[in-house]
Amino acid sequence: MKLCLITDDAPVIRKVASHILSEMGFLTVQAATGAETIRICEQEAPNYVLLDWMIDDMDALDVVRKLRSMPLSIVPKIIVMTTANDPVYVSKAFTAGATDLLMKPFDRLSVQEKMRDLRDVA
Repeated sequence: MKLCLITDDAPVIRKVASHILSEMGFLTVQAATGAETIRICEQEAPNYVLLDWMIDDMDALDVVRKLRSMPLSIVPKIIVMTTANDPVYVSKAFTAGATDLLMKPFDRLSVQEKMRDLRDVA
């Protein structure tokens, strides 16, 4: 079973995403901060990380860069969640090492489609 880490400072977003992903057969773990995300990735090696663009303690792009620089046992696919569909933000996310973006607010279908698409990516 694949593990997905959900990072968002809003508990309701974490809960909704966790519910959707659990129904899809993922194990989920949650974090509210960038520091927690890094710690969990070191300890639990998630296959996927859903990372909110706007977290309180760190810039999300710094979290992505940090995760990409770490010698993790599993290299997670990192999906940055954002409300901004700005080409500059998109470019910055991919340059930092994000695998994909998920637009917020999301719904069950958009999460399911995104995760199915990413499962097909090597």
